[in-house]
Amino acid sequence: GFAHAKGRFLTWLNADDVMLPGVIEKLKDAAAKHPACEWFAGGCLWLDPEMRIVKCNVARPFSEMRYRSGIVNVCGPSSFFTKRLLDAVGGVDVRLYYSMDSKLWFQFRHDCGVRYRTFMDYAWGLRIHEAAKTSGQAVKNGKVKTSMMPKSDSEKVAKIKETEFKLRVGDFPVVPLTPLRRFLSIHWPSALKGLFATLIYRGKSYKDV
Repeated sequence: GFAHAKGRFLTWLNADDVMLPGVIEKLKDAAAKHPACEWFAGGCLWLDPEMRIVKCNVARPFSEMRYRSGIVNVCGPSSFFTKRLLDAVGGVDVRLYYSMDSKLWFQFRHDCGVRYRTFMDYAWGLRIHEAAKTSGQAVKNGKVKTSMMPKSDSEKVAKIKETEFKLRVGDFPVVPLTPLRRFLSIHWPSALKGLFATLIYRGKSYKDV
């Protein structure tokens, strides 16, 4: 799909997810206001199989501290980037199973020196269900947990993730994300806004936000 795209900005939308209302208009406004920016990102809503809100994840500014730990916190299809940027990093690494998008975000910063600019609180609805490749791990007995991943993956999944992390960061000198560094890297205004929004909208339709 990306190879055939002709527009300036690209994104992808998984078949079981949803792009939230007004996203394209907000992106056009942001691109007009910041014409030099090549990467915009929004937040996402976690949705249950019936499209009801489970958790609100407000877009947060780029974290240099997390990047130094090999992590760039962008939610999949809520990321909009230029075709030039995608071509500059060689496109999507199809060797990866779980983290094709994560590697892209890391490369945008590492290879091109680009950081994303947030443009709206929520751009994407992530529908969580048992058959989903990644988010399905957050479903137990038909209920969606508020943490995306279980505390302990199966040995097979853990091995895949370890291998993919090495493919993502290469020889980059990763600084471990210790509990203290994780705490210090939290963008509290976004985190608290998402927490309060979750309390208000949990169980409601994504269209209500």
